[in-house]
Amino acid sequence: MTPESAPESHNDELRQRVRRALTSGALFLVDRRSRVGRGSGKLCAVCTSAVAEGDVEYEVPGAVNGTVVVAHLTCYLIWRQESEAARLRSDLGEGGM
Repeated sequence: MTPESAPESHNDELRQRVRRALTSGALFLVDRRSRVGRGSGKLCAVCTSAVAEGDVEYEVPGAVNGTVVVAHLTCYLIWRQESEAARLRSDLGEGGM
């Protein structure tokens, strides 16, 4: 089952996984820089499932040493939302806004 075909409860679990990975440093904060294309069969940085040829794949720069990682559409969108939320929490914690 790909994230795109998963029930909403799976997406909630995915969101929790992304939050934990961002907190632990297993995932980096992403911005809106990415490339979109057809799945390559590479493993998704978020859910670790292969991004099949029929799936939408996001190539995301910013990993260690400039490495580009890939993510499914749904995984990327959740990752980006959680990255933006983490930045906002950080800004608020530093007295921003």
